[in-house]
Amino acid sequence: MALIHLIRHERPAATGVLLGATDLPLADDVVITPSSLAISAVYTSPLRRARDTATGLFPGHRPMLCAELAERDLGEWDGLPWTEVERKWPEAARAASIDWFASTPPGAERWDDFVERVGRAFALIRVERCAAVVAHAGVNAVLWELAGKGRAIQFQQQYGETVSIELS
Repeated sequence: MALIHLIRHERPAATGVLLGATDLPLADDVVITPSSLAISAVYTSPLRRARDTATGLFPGHRPMLCAELAERDLGEWDGLPWTEVERKWPEAARAASIDWFASTPPGAERWDDFVERVGRAFALIRVERCAAVVAHAGVNAVLWELAGKGRAIQFQQQYGETVSIELS
């Protein structure tokens, strides 16, 4: 049996905007306390907010950067507040509000392609005895679903929160 700890990065320098591929550092006032989790490996998104969180949580490990763990690229919506998205793309915003997974923002990564990409990372990670994954809410939601724990739309995770899942 494997154990995977899904950890969402700490609070980024900007909040209140859609963050996908936008590569922001952590907020200046974020303090990371090293984790007491006993793990065999740390996998992290290549985005700074995840990398910096992983380094702070697991100073005794060298996190493995995994491009497949980057957050979904939201295209032209990336870095914008939702109110601006609604103003510039009212019909697309309405469609996304109804079914985020069936909607693709202009220039964005399709949800199915995102799930396929994260699935490639999951295939690598699941062979570990006890791993930490430091990534993003969307990535962790997909990993949670791929592990058979529920639907991605049901997944909730705060900045810095750990959700541990057992795999048989």
